[in-house]
Amino acid sequence: MTSRDNHSNTHSGRKWRPRPNPFENHTYANRSKRRAQQQRLERFRDGETRNAPEDSEDEATAQNPQARRQDDQRDDRRRHMNKRDAAHANHRSEKHDRTRHPLDHHADDAAHRKPTDGDARRTTAGPAADTAPSTADGASQHASAEGRQTQYFSNNPDADDRRHAIDIELRGHDAVMEVSGGVFSSGRLDPGTKVLLRLAPDPPAAGTFLDLGCGWGPITIALAKESPDADVWAVDINTRAVDLTAANARRNGCPRVRAVAPDSVPADTTFDLIWSNPPIRIGKEALHALLVEWLPRLAVGGAAYLVVQKNLGADSLIPWLDAALAEHGGYTVSKLTSSKGYRIIEIRHES
Repeated sequence: MTSRDNHSNTHSGRKWRPRPNPFENHTYANRSKRRAQQQRLERFRDGETRNAPEDSEDEATAQNPQARRQDDQRDDRRRHMNKRDAAHANHRSEKHDRTRHPLDHHADDAAHRKPTDGDARRTTAGPAADTAPSTADGASQHASAEGRQTQYFSNNPDADDRRHAIDIELRGHDAVMEVSGGVFSSGRLDPGTKVLLRLAPDPPAAGTFLDLGCGWGPITIALAKESPDADVWAVDINTRAVDLTAANARRNGCPRVRAVAPDSVPADTTFDLIWSNPPIRIGKEALHALLVEWLPRLAVGGAAYLVVQKNLGADSLIPWLDAALAEHGGYTVSKLTSSKGYRIIEIRHES
């Protein structure tokens, strides 16, 4: 017993008790340190000694430095792998968020927003108009994402028709476009449409063109501006979209644009060029029926360009189109290019 122990026992008049273990609530990542920690904890609890070295290790490890180094290296590798896996998981999550369709974000925002007393009085413009509640009870906030998306592809959308103008550039042409709720990508130019307008080949100087699923008309106006001598048909099942496209054609000086419902296009009309950002979210069967109805109306020597998001089935759509158009003869289907998660699919009618 040391002089300090004698002094401590004599001064207090009580038997010495070990101090609380300062490492009891801490766990080392290193295996050797964990073993040493456990040994210290046992000695403290048994009251064997209070002067045990804090950095002691078990006898086998202390006598084998190589084993100690291997333990340390193994633990370091494990920590590195855990950090790497966590970083990859975060990257995949962020990438998924970036590539989600804008409609998904709108639906999530509306589904998680608590209803307020001002919902009945709120007026919206731009992207918020698509997800704003139409009644004071906030019932639309509980509708499914699918229900919100299909309103764009219905004859008469439920969203309020609150119109406003936006300034955009379409293949180098400045345009003032009127937009409204209840129409696809209201308030901004859809990213897929941007890719199509940026990367699609120049249209012919003249001919008969088709914008299939025109929305509020950005593709239609771009074609009309690029080829002033061409007749441009703009087709959409949404009556509000047809009305907006016709109004935007008048506003931007495009007299040869014809914005109509699908059944208003004469059955014998063929097209030298088709551009489309097709409504993928109407469902696979409805989409296939739409494409099979209109793509065979390409004139000989004509071409169609569709923009489809990669994670919404662009790559599987190419072989399906190739097989579906094979019975008509003379059609080739291929991927023209890709950008920002979108594919541009080229369909040509050779003969």
